[in-house]
Amino acid sequence: MLVLLGLLFFGDFVAPSPPPRAEYRIQLKIDFDKNLISGTQEVRMKNTARRPLSQIAVSWSTTPGRTLLCEFEGRKLDPVNEKSPLVFELPREWKVGESIKLRMIFSMPRARPQVGRPLTLATWYPQVWWGSWGHDDYVVRIEAPPDLQISTSGRWNPKTQAWEAGDVRSFGLILSTGYRVIEGESAGVAIRALHTEKGAPCAKFLMDAAKDIIAYYSGRFGFYPQRVLTILPGADQPMGGYPVATGIVVVHGQETFETGKRDQAWWQWIMAHEIGHQYWSEHVVSAGEDSLGWLMIGLGIYADREYCRARGMSERHKSWIAQNANAVLKGVDTTVDRTPEMVRNVKFDWNNTVVHDKGLAIISALQVAIGPDTFNRAYAKALAEYKGRPLHWMDFRRLCERESGQDLGWFFEQWVRSSRFLSYGITGQESGPQGGEFVARVQIEKTGSLSMPVPVEVVFEDGSRQRAMTNRLLDKQELVFRAKSALKEAIVDPDGELPNVYPPPEPAEHEWAGRISALPYTGAGAAALELYRLAVKRDSKEPDTWVRLGLSLYDGAYYTEALDAFARLESASSGSTVRFMSLVWQGHLLDLAGRRADAVAKYKAALAIEGNPTMRHDQYGMVINKKWVEERLETPFKR
Repeated sequence: MLVLLGLLFFGDFVAPSPPPRAEYRIQLKIDFDKNLISGTQEVRMKNTARRPLSQIAVSWSTTPGRTLLCEFEGRKLDPVNEKSPLVFELPREWKVGESIKLRMIFSMPRARPQVGRPLTLATWYPQVWWGSWGHDDYVVRIEAPPDLQISTSGRWNPKTQAWEAGDVRSFGLILSTGYRVIEGESAGVAIRALHTEKGAPCAKFLMDAAKDIIAYYSGRFGFYPQRVLTILPGADQPMGGYPVATGIVVVHGQETFETGKRDQAWWQWIMAHEIGHQYWSEHVVSAGEDSLGWLMIGLGIYADREYCRARGMSERHKSWIAQNANAVLKGVDTTVDRTPEMVRNVKFDWNNTVVHDKGLAIISALQVAIGPDTFNRAYAKALAEYKGRPLHWMDFRRLCERESGQDLGWFFEQWVRSSRFLSYGITGQESGPQGGEFVARVQIEKTGSLSMPVPVEVVFEDGSRQRAMTNRLLDKQELVFRAKSALKEAIVDPDGELPNVYPPPEPAEHEWAGRISALPYTGAGAAALELYRLAVKRDSKEPDTWVRLGLSLYDGAYYTEALDAFARLESASSGSTVRFMSLVWQGHLLDLAGRRADAVAKYKAALAIEGNPTMRHDQYGMVINKKWVEERLETPFKR
């Protein structure tokens, strides 16, 4: 008996590595008169495992209205379980090297998409599952209403009248009506951008950016992994994007392009970022247990950083590195290597703080530690050797060790398996003439808990520059430079590639900040009140402290203290969204205190802030924006 993903399977479910490649031939029918999508598919596979197989698993939701009939050699197969992945016992042994064919008939309820709101389907067909995803091939024919706009992960072949794709992780399907379409091509990749009339300027910009990005990535990495790229509009606000499926990405807020909420460099970067996912998570697949994808995110951001640097836009990535350093100052435990169960119990924004910020910090620090040339060789080897295969961070460590010729346990144990932090600073510098030249001496001290070689750059009076690396084994050391002029300045990490926290936080301050960041937004009770009193005593100016305390105190019904916390937040922050939040919550708390006139004044001040700041409080099912505030002018806030 084998336990897999919490399900009990009888018999022997084997997950070959790499998984057998499948060829899907799908005939799909879309009938919105019946609110139904149905299809028949043939799945051909060869047993590439080292042993015969007796079971297959299929990823297919069993929610009401969804049906699946699976046949093998004319025999109906019944699943031995009831939840996805569905496991089917084969009526005979599937021999090593043997090719087989499965027939599946499926259907699901689906209503017609609204005009201007695309229906994005990533799991619309039964997909054979082997414990992780690999690459498969597809030929998909679709019978659909003539007014329906269709986009897929494949490329349209007019000869076969089918959408075709090879080497894709998943075959996405986008159904829409009422959109305009811009089409283009770069490095043999067909690009489509769906947009509204108002979003046309942004779609045109994203199309031009995508052409440049794909051309750059193709040259930088030697290939582009798919034949198509479809760009979809998303939410109203420009808050980023996400990959829907192979070859399909969403970029949010396109209709705000001409308002200037984001500059053009931001739009160019987000396009590079989303396209980077096509290499990392689509071409190379994320290992399921790999801390929810931090490695794929880090390697993907490294790709878009390379592009941005080539186009003279590097400040954004420096700010992300700085955000990781800021997490250290807040006392956040940024240990990366955790189980999904551990991640679900964290009390901070794991996705941004660890997956994105520290994910980039780790990859950036790694290329500093082993050198960019060595790192780029390992990066290229990962793209080549793990095509269609899951890449775990331990696999990437082995690639880096192979290319560098050194044991990198010291690096990964510190960066991935601990919350140690980097802190290197210059404690002294001097220079003077000696034998017809100037000799400069720079003293560097390690004051943090993490040890690694860090770059130090010295600048001389004649404008010349030199660099050297520190020794990771020494807490205190002196670097010596020789030049034709006197020393002007010395800089640790001159390119801003490391989250260097110098000077380091005081231990007591670090512990206190960690307690603040660990506060849950609900159920904190007396703990929030105790930390509030400490924060007042310390006269904290950190906005995140007052956000966390204000919401935790409100939840615990400490309304007077919560009102004071949000008032302090208003004073501590210059950002428009945070100031909006502080004013609205002061209005809420003043309403609860029966001070209606004061509450209205705060709401009006919030409405005077430019733009459309928005925040969500999912613990209460609240989305706070200017419409919410306008409603509060009419109706007082009630808990």
